Order: sequence, then C-alpha cells, then structure tokens
Amino acid sequence: MAIPESAQFQGGESVRRFFMRLLGERFSGFVDFDLATKKRRVFFDEGKPFSAQSSVPGESLTDLLVTRRLLRAEDKAVILQVARDKKLPLELAAIDSGKVSEKDAVDTLRALVELLITQSVSEESGSYKLTSKPGLRTRMKGELVDTLALLARDEISDVALDPQVAKARQEIREAFEKQKTQGHYEVLGVGEKASADEIKKKYFDLAKLWHTDRYGKLDLGEEAKLQLESLFGKVSDAFNTLSDPRKRSDYDAIMDRKKKGLPTDVSEIMRAESAFKRGDALLTRGEFQGALKELTLAKEINPGEAEFWALYGLALYSAEHKAVEAIAAVHKAIEIQPQLARAFECLGRIHKAEGENQKARNNFQKCLDLDPKNINAQRELRLMAMRADSGKHQPVKNGGGGIFSKLFKK
Repeated sequence: MAIPESAQFQGGESVRRFFMRLLGERFSGFVDFDLATKKRRVFFDEGKPFSAQSSVPGESLTDLLVTRRLLRAEDKAVILQVARDKKLPLELAAIDSGKVSEKDAVDTLRALVELLITQSVSEESGSYKLTSKPGLRTRMKGELVDTLALLARDEISDVALDPQVAKARQEIREAFEKQKTQGHYEVLGVGEKASADEIKKKYFDLAKLWHTDRYGKLDLGEEAKLQLESLFGKVSDAFNTLSDPRKRSDYDAIMDRKKKGLPTDVSEIMRAESAFKRGDALLTRGEFQGALKELTLAKEINPGEAEFWALYGLALYSAEHKAVEAIAAVHKAIEIQPQLARAFECLGRIHKAEGENQKARNNFQKCLDLDPKNINAQRELRLMAMRADSGKHQPVKNGGGGIFSKLFKK
C-alpha cells in the first residue's frame, strides 16, 4: 500500500515506522514535518535521506557551520544572499560563496540530516506531507545517510543508558533547547548594562561548563555532541560580540530594531532602500501612481525610516488626493525624526496644493531652518512671494479706477 501523501503522527515510534516505509518504498523527493512552531524538510533519494532544512534556530546548515567553527557568523548573510540570487541549495551556495570548503559543507550537511531525523523522532506529535520529486540529488550535494543505522542508535532514547550518561544528555538537551531562543545577553546570563569584567567572568564560567573536556570520558552520542558544540559555540559568539565595543554597539542596534518590529536582514533593508529610491525618482518625474507603489513597499518593509513615510505621504496625496491620510503619514515621519527637513518640505507642498498658503509657508520655512540648501523649499517660497507681490500690483476692477475715470462717470 502506498504511503499517504500527508498524515498526523503520534510519538517517536510512529515516526520511526514512517521512515522505514520511506526506505521500503524507495521514496524520492522531500518530506515536510510540521511540529507546531517547528518546520523541518528532509530530502530523500531512493528511501535514504541526503539533505535537510529547518526553521528552528540552530538547526540550519549555516548555524551548524558556525557552531562547528567552519564559518564566521557574519558570513551567514553572504551565503543566504548567494542562495537567493542564484537559486541554489544552501550547501551549494556555501561552496559557491567561497566561505566554506566542499568537504566541510557536505560533512556538516550530513550531521544536519542526522540531527533533524533524531530530533523529529523525539517529537511527541505532528504531521508530515510528502512531495514526490525524483532526481533532486543530482542538483544537490548531500551524501546518502543510512536510515536504519541512524534509527537504531541508542541516543534517540535515554532508556537503559548509564545513569551518568543519561544525566549528562538531559542536562545538555535542556540547555540546548533553552538557548535556542536566547540572545547574547541571555546566553551569558548578564544584563544589557553589564560591564566588560562581568561579561568576561560569565564567559569563562560557561566555557568551562560546556567544554567537551568536561564530558570527555562519557559516550554522549552524535546528537548530544552536536548540541554541546552548539552550546559552547553560542557562548563564544556572545562573548566575542559583547566584549568588542563596536560589535556590541551594532548588536544592541539590531536588537533595538527587533524590539520595534523593524527589519534586521541586510538584504531586506537594501530592498526597501531600492524601492524608496525608485519611488523618489518617479515622484520627481510626476509618475505618481508608480511612486506610490514603490514608496508603499519601502515603508512596509522598513517602517522605521522617517523619510520613507514623508515621501509616501506626498505620493499618496499626489496620486489619490487623500489629504488627511497623506498629512498623517508625514506627521508620522516627523514623530520618528523630528528634525527631518524633507518631511516639512512634503507638508508644505501638500498644504500649498490644498490652498493653505500660510501653513505651506510655515512648513517651507521650517524645512529651510533645518536644511538651508533644500532647493525645493527655496523655490516654493520664492514662487509664493512672487505671486503675493504680483497680486499687490493688479489693477482694481469693478469701479476701482483712477480719478479721471470717476469724473467721466459723473
């Protein structure tokens, strides 16, 4: 009987049987495991796994490469960008980027496959979905993993283990699960205002706690070893970041953006910037609908940029004449950055178009107070002054003529 394309499972034993059926049916393609907030994908060729992906922090190929000290944490973004740009599997992107050797990428991918399978077997419940797709392995780089040998390993269960080994595995597993959601300060157990000495002391304490030498005489098994490497690696990463003033400052800025719900992915920030530049250019050319589309995208991706909101407000007014919403958007820009000259320029242009000349003048002048070189505000004030001056010299109509005309009417 063919394996159902999707189904629920309960407990590790049902997952074991599922893997056995994949092997027996010589399944080729990938399986998506949905475990509440955890999502894992395992690729198979003729029933044997050879590659894997995960949404769980610490369970991606790049995370594991960093943990194994085969990749610098700051180079993860480079590999992810190569994968996006060239539409490559992560292991090929890692090799193509030049940041990781082929052997290290393949060896680490194998470890990731084993980790994800053993982790999936340990889940209490979840569901899976099969996608049959033969030939995937020819486009990827992973090596086949012996499922039978993997599922037969003792480390999937701590039953009947030496009590000391079982205790060590439990200690490591609990710390590993807890650390997945922790930032650098939490990993080290210090506050955000911690001094350099506090950070150093905590690092040495934790480095001793999670160093492999502490467990040197115990047969922890592959899964616990990988988790231990991850624990030690994250402690080291936290120390390296927080002990360097420049790196700490950058990290604090990123964490602050996260708290505010702002993007921290460099590629996303650059995408927003590109959309903003396109929108700015279209606005200048009078292509208001196109400008509104680009500036909407920019402020949705990165809502913390004041200038994005200011130009979005002007584009919204120019394209759809929604004065209330447009003015509110520009005021949001001023709320984010009170000294943003361009925001007052945008307000001035909207108020001028609405016929609110005094408000327009006030905002153009505020813009110039903040940025005397703003040519748009300079031009607008000059034009408004010329029109006002011109109005003073217009001939008076409807009986407003000079003395001779009045005499003739008598």
